[in-house]
Amino acid sequence: MLQSFIGSQDYAMDDRRRVPVPPEFRGALEGEPIIMYPGLEGCVQVYTLSGFVEENRELHERTSANKQIRNARRRAFQLGRRQDKLDSQGRVTLDVGLVQHAHLQKDIRVIGAGPYFEIWDRPTIIAMDAELEADYEATLQEISEEDAARRRRGERGPR
Repeated sequence: MLQSFIGSQDYAMDDRRRVPVPPEFRGALEGEPIIMYPGLEGCVQVYTLSGFVEENRELHERTSANKQIRNARRRAFQLGRRQDKLDSQGRVTLDVGLVQHAHLQKDIRVIGAGPYFEIWDRPTIIAMDAELEADYEATLQEISEEDAARRRRGERGPR
């Protein structure tokens, strides 16, 4: 059964590259190996083994003929890491390559992303979230202005 990871939590990564996993995520990781994988936009994605296998089966079926995608996946697999279980304090240990990929410093944020969760450098994700929020606000303002202009012209909105 695939898990769904939802929510976020801020933590500190220690000097041994150990990252706490939110307590509400830990149950899904019990008794199953953990796969840590370089994610898009500079994060680390963390899957259960079954979730990772399913996600990659679908990706392979859609992209196996594309050489660039195969090469990108190969590089990602080289940086990936398997851990048999959380440590006794509910943490995962990241390899140096994953820490470098995600530019992780001490302050991190763990974010649920459905079938996996992501580990981000906290200042990086805060900046990205601020940019997304600004884009979201600008988009809502644009829609509102378009609707007002349509009403002034006596037009109806999109159907």
